[in-house]
Amino acid sequence: MHHLEPIKFSDDKVFEYFICDYLSAKLGVNFTTFGRNGQKQDGIDGLHYKPDDDQHYNVVQCKNYNEKILKYDEIVEHLERAHKSNLKINHFYFVTASNKDVNVQRKFQENHVALTEKYGFSIDLLYYSDIFREVITSYHAIAKKYLSFYGDNIASDSDAVKKKERDLYHLYNIAYNTEASFINMPYYIELFKSTFNSQYSSFSSAITTLWELVPDGSVFYDDKLNEYLSMFIDYNCMIDEIIIPNYCTEFSLSSNRYYYEYIGSERERHEIQSRLSRRVENYSYTFKRFLAYLKENYLEFDITEYYYVDPFKEGAHNPV
Repeated sequence: MHHLEPIKFSDDKVFEYFICDYLSAKLGVNFTTFGRNGQKQDGIDGLHYKPDDDQHYNVVQCKNYNEKILKYDEIVEHLERAHKSNLKINHFYFVTASNKDVNVQRKFQENHVALTEKYGFSIDLLYYSDIFREVITSYHAIAKKYLSFYGDNIASDSDAVKKKERDLYHLYNIAYNTEASFINMPYYIELFKSTFNSQYSSFSSAITTLWELVPDGSVFYDDKLNEYLSMFIDYNCMIDEIIIPNYCTEFSLSSNRYYYEYIGSERERHEIQSRLSRRVENYSYTFKRFLAYLKENYLEFDITEYYYVDPFKEGAHNPV
């Protein structure tokens, strides 16, 4: 199961038990389900078994939406109901199994401060897809307790963990050889259409070396990562095919940088520069999509971290 695709719960109550067990392990407290079907629950499905020292509770609302799309107004509706209850709430977790929706997430983030101030407690919107992957990799007891019901639909825990660890190993190796954090790479990619920079060059070398070591292109178990890697290699080749015959590099003392000097046909200058610009912009856009995928599926890998290890620095070694 290369992508650790979430296994859906058919029973809403079992989903609530699963989320309560997860939050209990995650927060080091004891969550329990609240009430039973048919009872008025004030927008709450689970809560801290014992209140905190300040006599306030952590609570959770679970929406096991396998097909239905979560609406922002539905979140507010449950916050309102919980606010009107007699419980003193410290933190409200809204957990949904629906697919992520950028409009809902954006509106929630835009209104997060206002909602917190209005209701007087902290609020988190959590998605089951993220929780599932975290449980598979970090909370094996919970995974065995619930996900074993699905038999052969998922790979063994140890197999899934080993595959993800191998993929993380390769991501870290690329990062250790790249002179920039991944979050900054789109900037250096776009800069490459006018200026040579070691950040772009080091990333290009890192992925090319890794790609050449695995002839069949299966560098990662995750096929999506292989797809991105293949696109990056293609972009590197297309950009080189434009730059090598048409440009030379000139060093500028004032800026301490190497700039590209056009040496190709003057008649084709505009066309070549436009092609280079398009290639670089497409590359940058694709890399941003790659970052979004890493943020959603590889929480252990920090895209803002500067992992680079200078091979010429005294005592330097690859930590992997």
